[in-house]
Amino acid sequence: MKGETAPAGDMSLDDKAYSTAASGEPHADVNEGRRGVSDSDSAAASGESPPALAEYWSGVSHSESSRLSVVGLGPGDVNYLTPRARELINRCEVLIGSPRQLACFPDFHQEKRPLDANLPALAAWLAAHREQWVVVLASGDPMLYGIGDYLSRHVDGSPQVVPGISAVQYLFSRLGLSMNDIYLTSSHGREPDFDFVLQHAKVAMMTDRHIGPYEIAGQILARGLRRTLVVGENLSYPDERIHILSPDRVAREYAMNVVVILDEQ
Repeated sequence: MKGETAPAGDMSLDDKAYSTAASGEPHADVNEGRRGVSDSDSAAASGESPPALAEYWSGVSHSESSRLSVVGLGPGDVNYLTPRARELINRCEVLIGSPRQLACFPDFHQEKRPLDANLPALAAWLAAHREQWVVVLASGDPMLYGIGDYLSRHVDGSPQVVPGISAVQYLFSRLGLSMNDIYLTSSHGREPDFDFVLQHAKVAMMTDRHIGPYEIAGQILARGLRRTLVVGENLSYPDERIHILSPDRVAREYAMNVVVILDEQ
């Protein structure tokens, strides 16, 4: 890691910020709501594919020939793009993404379409332009609380989904911290069950503007718990900052971020 490093032994130090010269877009809870055993769980336990997954998978073998691709950008810096992602972007006719994402490709001279929060409108546009080669850009990994999940369920056929490095993966790598046994969740458009979340010793949370580091810290303090927070801002961008601090020292505002909650007792 360039510049100062964050050794595992220093993780309990309060309010230690690491400013880096790296060049993320964190971006949605796969575990939340799955505490019971469903029919799909039973099918998986018996070795059978869950019905919904089997139905989806029957069309996936043809996705390589799909004209629609959902491409993971990684944490933000285009240097983290996979070769397959670059190939599809370079040859597509239409590139769709947020203004910040599209700005990463100044040399792309085909059509660019800004993406907003109206995902049904996007699905309708894609249905009307299925003869074009289209790439939809996704922050991090498309299937990790990303747009890939929505498009896989709402677009006819099977879009080709190209994975990317998630902001969570990037942050754990920067910290030199194992991802084994983490509980992964998100506050995007939802109210996390903090009583459940804070039972885990190692949590990674995608945040949004409504529930971010300050609100998470407040939930920890309200329960009288001792935790260490890691706040990763603007991950992989030149203004990246990684803060390691106690809940009582968390600021009210941070740039786009991912939060790690560690129980180091």
